[in-house]
Amino acid sequence: MNKRDAAGVETPAGADLLHPSFLYYGETVARSFPLILVIGREPQVDKPVSPGAGTYDFRGSPRCGFWNSAAGLAARYSGVPGMTTAAIKRVFHAAQAAPLVFADALPIGLSDKIPPRDKARLRRAVPKAAIDRHLAHVLCLEDRPDAQVRSLMDRVEFVILSGHAAPGFEYASGMLVRHLEGLGVPFVRTAFLFGSNMPGILSALAASGWDTRFRSVMRRFRAADRNFPA
Repeated sequence: MNKRDAAGVETPAGADLLHPSFLYYGETVARSFPLILVIGREPQVDKPVSPGAGTYDFRGSPRCGFWNSAAGLAARYSGVPGMTTAAIKRVFHAAQAAPLVFADALPIGLSDKIPPRDKARLRRAVPKAAIDRHLAHVLCLEDRPDAQVRSLMDRVEFVILSGHAAPGFEYASGMLVRHLEGLGVPFVRTAFLFGSNMPGILSALAASGWDTRFRSVMRRFRAADRNFPA
């Protein structure tokens, strides 16, 4: 039997055994504020990646450095003095919505238990055709794109390409840049979103003016969310 979430979206039975290729928070799909799409490397899971949208949950992975670093950026650019990563996550939970959506460059899951050298080998082993299909789904390049992913992508103001300078992402990174340029979607490339990389990422965003774009999205999310502190 299919499950239905608070937004009325059905989840097919057995879907929890797969990792959706496009992730949003809570009931974000039912809201209208703008979004920032963060495209990482690959999910750190032992599940196959499947086309379609699904939810992420900070509470289920409270120590996920990637999600926490993205939330930290949202806190920094929230317009609220002293806003912390933990506090912004509480805001998202209270609102059951967030302006951050996530996807990955590769259509495979790689557990964080896999040694780095083996990860590089496994990344390079992903067929280009599989990457093409995956990116076409994430960016809605198909003739009949997934309706839920399409509705979310239509709200994306800009994209953060995170950590794609690592070995094994040459093809996926190049295709992402090509597609985003073709779609006219603004994007910025950063180091992998992780604690030790954040000082350099913040400096790069400020130097290029991307911090202003981030603040603009957060300002509109704040205006749409009555749970946001004044």
